[in-house]
Amino acid sequence: IPVGAVSRDEGGPLSFAQERLWFLDQLEPGNPSYNLPLAVRLSGELEVAALEESIKEIARRHEALRTRFEVREGKPVQLVDPDLEISVDREDLTGLSPDDREEVVRELYRDEAFKPFELDRGPLLRATLIRLSKTEHVLLVCLHHIASDGWSIDILWRELSQLYTARVKGSMATLRDLPIRYADYAAWQRNWLSDDRLARLIRYWKGHLDDAATLMLPTDRPRPPTWSYSGRIETTVLPSSLHEQVKAFSRNEGVTPCMTMLAAFAILLHRHCGQDDIVVGSPTANRNREQIEDLIGFFANTVVLRIDTEGQPTVIDLLHRVREAALEAYEHQDLPFEKLVEVVQPERDPSRNPIFQVGFAFDDFGEEPLLLEGLNATRVEAEAVAVRLDLEVNVATSEEGLVVAFVYSTDLFDPETMERMLSHYRHLLECMVADPQRPISELSMIDTAERRLVLEEWNATHCAYPREEAAPALVEAQAARRPEALAVAQGEDRLSYGELNERANRLAHWLR
Repeated sequence: IPVGAVSRDEGGPLSFAQERLWFLDQLEPGNPSYNLPLAVRLSGELEVAALEESIKEIARRHEALRTRFEVREGKPVQLVDPDLEISVDREDLTGLSPDDREEVVRELYRDEAFKPFELDRGPLLRATLIRLSKTEHVLLVCLHHIASDGWSIDILWRELSQLYTARVKGSMATLRDLPIRYADYAAWQRNWLSDDRLARLIRYWKGHLDDAATLMLPTDRPRPPTWSYSGRIETTVLPSSLHEQVKAFSRNEGVTPCMTMLAAFAILLHRHCGQDDIVVGSPTANRNREQIEDLIGFFANTVVLRIDTEGQPTVIDLLHRVREAALEAYEHQDLPFEKLVEVVQPERDPSRNPIFQVGFAFDDFGEEPLLLEGLNATRVEAEAVAVRLDLEVNVATSEEGLVVAFVYSTDLFDPETMERMLSHYRHLLECMVADPQRPISELSMIDTAERRLVLEEWNATHCAYPREEAAPALVEAQAARRPEALAVAQGEDRLSYGELNERANRLAHWLR
């Protein structure tokens, strides 16, 4: 069924994805976890007016960026503001030292990532241009997920490249016409997901996720009662040689590289958690109609992959399980994740994401580059980000190899823990492609340096003590030095050295 245009006079319905984000924003206004911040360093002679007009034109083309949300007759509706323009804020740091400039850029980027949007007012795109010098700028852009997704960001960069370059050259950009708007898609989705189709999808997912386990990753700190959304990113680049091995291995085994990388992640989780029921959320583009390919908006969906590692499977056995789980999930991917949460009704826990606590994303095409005439544009990596999951692994291809990013909650994990897990992930992947017949329980996930750390350095517990003394005398000496120090623990029972020595003396007198 093609997507058709609908009237916008009275406000249209929200898509299922929008509705859930709107509902979460009502529960927790200003929640930053659905902000999508981006930063690009621009080197060269920048024409500021051309950049600003290009960003405004993108907002004029894509109604999702000029949408606001109101409640009418008890239901949320989306309204498009025809006159809303996106302004580009300015920050001038030329008066600061180079080190201070970079520190302020990091602070502004961090502030932008956590700055709330007002969904009832809009706009849903913010832009700030930071001037570092005459030929050095940083462009900060932040979108709300209710109006955007990963595919949309590629559209944003592509159109910004074409519009800016055309303005600098004094020509007209040739952008494809947009036959529909996001509000048309939202109304279509409501009609397309008919009762029969919806019931079939719900039956599958309720059965598939019945008794699914909560993944219990060992954390560096106790889980807080509520989520703070504070997160960081640890990144590594797997060499191109390993990337080629993964591609060749995947071809031989009849799976995609994404499935191979996902299998390695499942093994990593299995080994760290000691659980066999691994539940992972994975995003899908959900752009399966030509009419919406060039449209900025929230189309992405999330499928839930349930992977079984029970029974000592070999690498190949697990790959087949992952392939089956992925293909089955993609076959039933049309159920919006929002409806899935609604029908499964997981126990509400403000410290956990519903249904799954970890995510996995694979991008085999890489990011759309920003190509501005006369400028060199390079991505500025974020240090602090807002997170929704305990851990999310993002894998993307690049010229250097596979870029693996672990996005994690700083409420739960230290950077050193994530660095070790990144190393474990790489080592597991190397062992998988080298020996696919080996059971996954026998795969090594630590390298020589970590093996030495665990077996030798952490076990270097030898210490000097008076070896001529008997054990009772040593205990008595410790009781004299630190009588309050813990000596014995069993279950909830505790004895200090003073108490232990007193009981030992009492027993000795009784024996005499």
